[in-house]
Amino acid sequence: MTVVVRTQPRLVGGRIELMSPIGEGGCASVWLGRHRETNNLVAAKLVHARQDHDHLAQRFQREAELSAGLVHRNLVRVHDYFREPDGQPVLLMEYLRGQTVEEVLQKQTSIPVDATVAIAVAVLRGLHQAHELGIIHRDIKPSNIFLAAEPDGVIIPKVLDFGIAKSSDINAISLTQDGEVLGTPAYMSPEQVRGGEVDQTTDIFSLGAVVYEMLTGKLAFAANTPGAALAAVLERTIEPHPAIPERIWA
Repeated sequence: MTVVVRTQPRLVGGRIELMSPIGEGGCASVWLGRHRETNNLVAAKLVHARQDHDHLAQRFQREAELSAGLVHRNLVRVHDYFREPDGQPVLLMEYLRGQTVEEVLQKQTSIPVDATVAIAVAVLRGLHQAHELGIIHRDIKPSNIFLAAEPDGVIIPKVLDFGIAKSSDINAISLTQDGEVLGTPAYMSPEQVRGGEVDQTTDIFSLGAVVYEMLTGKLAFAANTPGAALAAVLERTIEPHPAIPERIWA
């Protein structure tokens, strides 16, 4: 006789059933979750068991607090943050169907001009709201721009991950001391590389590097090592590229 063992979905927060993994990162995984009472779908971000829970819990809590005031169609919506009894941090976000710009660029060499412009404008709109509230993202890159597919087929770009964002609110949790560097080397602004003060132009610079990559299929500050990428941000002059129309380059 064959015995069929049915495994129950893991429950987090006492109410969210984890159904299937939908994303994986170096320190956390993202799961499709279902609310037991409402049946609403969410994306649940969980820190890997091997990671330092206390350190990453601070980042998750910060993202939840900063995102609470960010309600914009071009920014991912964060619903809740809590910790499991074993200390594992969990962040609940809106569930999005689609793919990141990074995933698109892995499948094709570049993105057409009109689509690139539409994505950039949408990201700028979302960032404008964050900037109006004194929040600087500090990590704009292809993997943090999600192209959400609506049921009617419309694509809505959304900015993800405010985990290392900087806030002008003196009561906000701080992740760094003065002079420390946070970000992704190939997309960082010069002031980030130097560990200096950042403002709205930091995100604009990073988005410019993403636009360059979307149009050309190449990193603006390509390098063999993270350190070399940081040096390139400070030293390299980006020349016009034939894939970038003059009207955009200007």
